[in-house]
Order: sequence, then C-alpha cells, then structure tokens
Amino acid sequence: MSDTSSPFAADHALWKLVPLSDYAVPSSPDQHVVRKKWAAFRSLLRPQDEAQTPVRAEADLRALAGVRLENLVPPIDWAQAVSGLDQVLAGDAERPLPGSSVRFLIGQPHCAHVEVLTHWANAHGARVLAPPRPEAVISGDEQWLAELSGPEGPWVLPALERCFLRHAAGLPLVRQILERAASGRLGAGLIGCDSWAWAYLQRIFPVPQLPALTLQAFDGRRLTELFLRLSLSNGAGAVRFRNARTGASVLPDPEALGSGSFDVSRELRQLAAHCRGNPGIAWRYWRQRLRAEPESEEAERSSEQEQSAAEWVVWLADLMEEQVPPAEQADDAVLILHALLLHNGLPDWLLPELLPLPQAQIASLLWRMEGLGIIELADERWRIAPLGYATARRMLRERTYLVDGF
Repeated sequence: MSDTSSPFAADHALWKLVPLSDYAVPSSPDQHVVRKKWAAFRSLLRPQDEAQTPVRAEADLRALAGVRLENLVPPIDWAQAVSGLDQVLAGDAERPLPGSSVRFLIGQPHCAHVEVLTHWANAHGARVLAPPRPEAVISGDEQWLAELSGPEGPWVLPALERCFLRHAAGLPLVRQILERAASGRLGAGLIGCDSWAWAYLQRIFPVPQLPALTLQAFDGRRLTELFLRLSLSNGAGAVRFRNARTGASVLPDPEALGSGSFDVSRELRQLAAHCRGNPGIAWRYWRQRLRAEPESEEAERSSEQEQSAAEWVVWLADLMEEQVPPAEQADDAVLILHALLLHNGLPDWLLPELLPLPQAQIASLLWRMEGLGIIELADERWRIAPLGYATARRMLRERTYLVDGF
C-alpha cells in the first residue's frame, strides 16, 4: 500500500475518471507543426555556421541499457487508477443513476482498461468474466452468455471488444450483452471496452443511457508528475532530464512534486498533444527518446552501483519520424489497421474472414507494416504498435473512416 503522507505517493487526481463527454484532448500551445515549417524556412535564409549547435549531438548518445531504463521508467502501475474508479462508484452509490446498474469503462489503445478492471475486481472480490473464443462469438454461444447471469454479486467483463467480430455472424452475441445491460437484467457490474470498439458499437447499437467513464487525458502537467513519480519509484537517485539539443531541463526537481508548483516544459506539452492525452502511448515515446552518454565498462559498473547517490544526466532526443506504408499499398493497409483497432488486435487467421483481401496479401502487408513499426505481434495477436498509433489514426481519419472519440 502506498504511503499517502509522502509527497511522492500516488496522487488520486492523477488518475481521474470522467464521463466520455468530459474528456479533454491536450492542446499544442506552440503550434508545433507550424513552428517546424517556419524553422525550416528560416534555416534557408541563415548561414550554416550560424545554426544553433546542439548541446549533445544525438549521434554521440546511445539508448539506455535495459536495467537502467527499467529503473528510470518502470511500467505504469495501472492499479493506481482503481482509486479513481472507486471514487466515481462511491458517488454513484450516494446518488444512484436511473436505469441500468452496469457501468462501462472505455479505454484508448495501450491505456490498460483490462488491467484496471482486473485490479478492481481483485480488490473487491468480483467475478471476472473471460471473453469468449472467436468461434463462440460467431456461433452465438449461449453457454458463455449464461455466465453473465451467474451467481449474485459484483462482476467484471474487462474486454467487451473480444465479444464481437465485424462479421455477418459476429454481432448477435454483443447485442444481447448490451440489451441485457441496458435493461438491468445483468445486475451490478462493470464492463470494459476499447475506445475504437465502443465507437463502432455505438453505431450498431446506440444506447445513450449506458453510463460510460474514461481516464481523463494526461496533459503536460500530469505527464510531468507521472514521469517524475516513475523515476522516483525505484530509487533511481538524483537524475536530471535535459533536452539534448538545447540543454534545458525537461522535468523539474523532484521536490516540486510536494509543493505542486512547477513549470511544464515545452517537450512534455508537445508529447501530451501528440499522444492526445494517452498516458500509455506517451510512456512508450518517453522511453524511446531517452539517451545517455557512452561510458566505459568500468564506468558503467560504477555508475550502476552508485546510482542512488550520484547525480547524472539523461538526455531527451527529438521525437522520432513516423513511417507510413507506400502509397500504392495504403488503401489496403488501412483496411487492416481499422480491423485491428476495432477489435483491439486480431490473430492473423481471422483477418481473411473479416476483410475483402486474400490471405497472402494480408500476410505481406502485416509484415511490411511491422517492419515500419506501425503494428506489432503480441500474444499471437496483431495490434497497432504504440509508436505507430498516431500514424494509423491519422491515415484512417484522412480517409474518413470511423475513428474513436478521443
């Protein structure tokens, strides 16, 4: 259990759950795209020797070693979000909402709604309902559906996106789930759903009275707090995070967390806007951009042993350039990307059943997009990679595909 007397203890305000309509995408205050174009134009007018010399050339830096990176940026503890969920549910108990007693938690890709609800279920002794297998979804398995009306007591269905397929025979099961939830026949329970699946399900079964919550967006200030807390959680010692190009501090001193008074760096505001407030994806960008200066093997061993006592500098590289599929493959690629997003990942054998593309072409595109870093294979399912999500979302939006509400 965390020590709430410490200024570094988990802050409940950091994990605030709000109605979907209250989600606020962080803005980009300095209009990053416009600034980049203007900087490129000015560089044409300025002699090369007048260009600003970076404090640390990225070519002279290296990616952080695995152990050091894990100490500085350990995985996000999604169990901390349970406190925010409990606060909302406590308010519901004091002011009951009319109609259904089922609540929905909607999570963006890589924002761990399944983990949050599983942690909540473990903390409250609730039943956790595993999703049906794809074959059961297509067959409309009544036996699995009967589990929703099992023993009394709180229950959790963490992954509604696993209960349907965008297929002629893949929708009856999820329609029955939503109908029973809306009517109150399922009793008190929590259902988690990916944001892209939720957008699709609202089209085929729009039920506005179902109350849905989501984790409020992490703006630059909240990302600053999150990354500082992560760096302190493993006793990483006195670390200073600086921009490799300018040398400016990217994170404030740890003591600033106690007072709550600190400036938010431009880099963190830009990262929050680029990730549209998604902390899971921002965490991956943060890890990918951290760099260190090369050290000898002896110095490396010494720094690891004395890390908790000595101050050292970690450098932040520029945001990586994103890759896109070749133009001649883009239209077919977006079909695959949209299917992966609607289902929060799919096994490769299911894709030919859901798409108007031959299996060989699908396989070729999957491996091509994996090489570009847009998708990844995890637990035998293809899904959008964290660092490829912005590219995938932009491609779909430009082609007027249905996108999520975030």
